[in-house]
Amino acid sequence: MDLTSWIVRSPFLRSFTLQIKWRKIPGFEKQMQKLKKYPHQCLKVVELYGFVGYANEIELAMYLIENAMVLEKIIIEPNKEKLPFWATHVSKNLKMRKFSRRAIKERAISQLEKKLPPGAKLSVL
Repeated sequence: MDLTSWIVRSPFLRSFTLQIKWRKIPGFEKQMQKLKKYPHQCLKVVELYGFVGYANEIELAMYLIENAMVLEKIIIEPNKEKLPFWATHVSKNLKMRKFSRRAIKERAISQLEKKLPPGAKLSVL
């Protein structure tokens, strides 16, 4: 079962926290499947820790922003750990060369802030 299936099966979820840990995953560079829209009537707070700004992280954040009907806050904490070689190699293929906390923060803000619903706040730690 994928992550969005768990979220869909939790209609009264008020907050969602995800700690992202990077490890080599076969097929990582493959395109993600299209996520189905499913309105979440209770989801107010989303927290993503260990964020780097890969396309799949942005896509998950966008899914949550677009489907959380009462979203108040999305908190993103950039990855604090040094990324393994394979991750930086994959990033070069994806044209993501900067992994400083500042670059990750800027990437999160530029990608997500414009998609927030009225009244919702983006906090990048």
